Amino acid sequence: MKMLLNLKDALDYALNGWYNLLFLGLILFLAENMYTLPGNPPGFDLYDFSVLLIIGFLWIIESGYIFLILESTVHGSDKSPKFTGFKSIMIHGVKENLVLFSYLIFPIILIGIAILNGKILMKVLELNPNVIMYYLNSSRMLYFIIVFGMFAIIYFWYMGVLLNMAHFKGSIYSGFDITGIKQRFKNAGIKNLSLVYILIGVASLILVCTFLTYSYVPVYIYKWDMMDILTQFLIGPLMIISGVRMLGLLDQKI
Repeated sequence: MKMLLNLKDALDYALNGWYNLLFLGLILFLAENMYTLPGNPPGFDLYDFSVLLIIGFLWIIESGYIFLILESTVHGSDKSPKFTGFKSIMIHGVKENLVLFSYLIFPIILIGIAILNGKILMKVLELNPNVIMYYLNSSRMLYFIIVFGMFAIIYFWYMGVLLNMAHFKGSIYSGFDITGIKQRFKNAGIKNLSLVYILIGVASLILVCTFLTYSYVPVYIYKWDMMDILTQFLIGPLMIISGVRMLGLLDQKI
């Protein structure tokens, strides 16, 4: 019953801040599709480097804003934070990504060792479907299943990390405070965290699948149908904001 109430609260929270929802959707939409826009010549050049820098900037903005949602929820706010104070959003985004990368560096290294080719590794990390399918159909498939399993476990642990960071204003140290993180899991409950984990996972999978759809062929605006635009621009962000809101409600300060 509590999770159902939290879900209703999370959906109302996301929809009431519809302008922030749309702005986040725009950021996610651009970050996912800029690399496949027309005019991108083959090979890695200055164009690709510039696009990757822009995508990195958008990723940090998105991460920082999502963390602000979690932080404000944990501290009792019922209103979604506005996209103002970009310096604060950037700082939160950089710190959150530094902690995330620290946790993910080991499985990334394992994937790199399996591939042993820096350019191909970048294509895998960019979710290039042709490269991913090649390795999944090769003898390395079991190896990749194990590594992706590690990613899944780390991301589950990372929910506790985010909660602990949210309680301490984004402190990097709090992201590695094992005792504090364990307390967050105790407060939120493994079952409740698992449900939120599934919701966020489904949202991420939806966004990844729509991105992979356009990685097979050159993308032009007129080829995007309304469902794909709604998925990347509205449905995915709605599920992410709702999931993060639900995560914060599990360990909200009273």
